[in-house]
Amino acid sequence: MLIPAYPQRARRDARLLLGHVLRWESAYLLAHLDDPITTRAIRELEPLLEQRGRGVPLQYLLGKQEFYGLPVAVGPGVLIPRPETELLVEQALTLWEPQLPLRLADLGCGSGAIALALAFLFPRATIEAVELDPTALSWAAKNVRELGFSQGITLHLGDFNHSLTGGYHGIFCNPPYIPSGEIPRLPREVQQEPWLALDGGVDGLDFYPPLANIARRHLEPGGYLLVEIGIGQSEAVVHIFASAGLHSVNIINDLAGIPRLVQGQQH
Repeated sequence: MLIPAYPQRARRDARLLLGHVLRWESAYLLAHLDDPITTRAIRELEPLLEQRGRGVPLQYLLGKQEFYGLPVAVGPGVLIPRPETELLVEQALTLWEPQLPLRLADLGCGSGAIALALAFLFPRATIEAVELDPTALSWAAKNVRELGFSQGITLHLGDFNHSLTGGYHGIFCNPPYIPSGEIPRLPREVQQEPWLALDGGVDGLDFYPPLANIARRHLEPGGYLLVEIGIGQSEAVVHIFASAGLHSVNIINDLAGIPRLVQGQQH
């Protein structure tokens, strides 16, 4: 069922889905692969395998994706957090001490993954997370509630301009940055994620000028704007930030040496 669609990952995906159905941890499942499976488990597993074979993201079927060690709930209608986005959070640790009473914003928060990780690392921070799509925001609300961060994170439904109160030490964003023409060529499982969270316009850069202008209006003096970027976009985003009046604009590479973030500072 999975082999034609995912020949390299079929066995792993099937094992993860089986563990999900049986509610067994991976290590326990591997130690009991030869145990008989109940009819009930088979009935639950078969539709999951069928959906996976049709390209439904594995994380949607499992109902979660780990992000910075946190089990973030995900499902249809919300972008799945990627490991590379964790670099945004790691960079924050180079800028501020964990015990500072920071004011932070996560724009286009989706599942809330960035805001959740920031709340975990900066327990005294006040974080505002903004999301335009109600479905995605409902996933963020679920995660904030279930992971116990209701005291530190406030969620807002709306666009960036109408939802921010200002005075932030840091603004974070993983904006849509895939050029519109490339989206139909993405893997079919990625195309099942919300296009609103993927489509960055003709050149993938539509969101960076407004983000830079928002930062100039809403950051505290010395505050930082940190954004994720796509491959080949670093120089353009640096120019956008500098043109908006941000200074000390830096490109931050990931572990593979790929430019992954751009960081700018308010005067």
